[in-house]
Amino acid sequence: MTKKQYMKKLEIELQALPIEEQKEALDYYSDFLDDAEDEEKAMEELGTPEELAQSIKDKIACVPEKKTTQKKNETKDEDDSPFSNIAFSFKKDEVKSIAISLSAAEVVFITGTDYAAEAHGVIPEDFHCEVNKEGTLIIENNKRLPMFKFFSHSNSRNWHPRILISIPDNAVVDVMKLRVGAAAVRSKELNLSCNRGIIDVGAGSLKLKGIHGNNMDIRCGMGELKFDGSLTGTTNLDCGMGELRLNLSGNPEDYSCSYKVGLGDIKLNDSKKSGIGQEFSSVKKQNHFSVNCGMGSVRINIK
Repeated sequence: MTKKQYMKKLEIELQALPIEEQKEALDYYSDFLDDAEDEEKAMEELGTPEELAQSIKDKIACVPEKKTTQKKNETKDEDDSPFSNIAFSFKKDEVKSIAISLSAAEVVFITGTDYAAEAHGVIPEDFHCEVNKEGTLIIENNKRLPMFKFFSHSNSRNWHPRILISIPDNAVVDVMKLRVGAAAVRSKELNLSCNRGIIDVGAGSLKLKGIHGNNMDIRCGMGELKFDGSLTGTTNLDCGMGELRLNLSGNPEDYSCSYKVGLGDIKLNDSKKSGIGQEFSSVKKQNHFSVNCGMGSVRINIK
């Protein structure tokens, strides 16, 4: 791959970032490759364009938006700067359950010492974070278009909220509720266990790693949901027109499965069911999947 091809792919992968941050990253790595004695070796060290882009996004998600300085004698319109950087932190023993609702934002879950949420480039009224008296950590991001100066291009250009959520290692919660609207949500390798869980993805994207759930309801509408971890008890899976992927650790012999499928398809390890039909397991084991699939695709891999 030539430098030109590499940089073109990197540019495509960074399109979700604000223009200023795209340019800054592209200029930096273009100069880096220009200065390298061995261009091919330098690209190998950086990783693929996709890997490098993800690394850039991770770093940007952890720092505030770049602030512009005001020129002398320039009048500042308060309506031009509606976005803020917000941070919350809670001790591990304060949180008994989790309820997270995410609208249109780029969100990353990482492992930390405590529970924490950092929101960058958000409208304060659209973001809510607290631990209520029952010990439930509530994080809500209800992104909306600013009604002031609605047709101002300068406002919309930097309208790109990013949220970083930290989960303590080996955390155990009673209930985990995670709703994703149109957000792009992914996680680093976590180690979170829940006794009961609900995951609901609308038109967005959710990629979770290291979740150990018991008695889960998992729904995917038109989006993409990828889950790596383990599931025990009864797992109810509903997939409309989206893609639902489960990569689970466990013994396939310990699971049973019942399904209803419309125009979509379901695959459990090497067994695949396509087209309209239904099948109910003659023996319901302690670990059981109950799957409803409309026009989407469900893949369950247990090993």
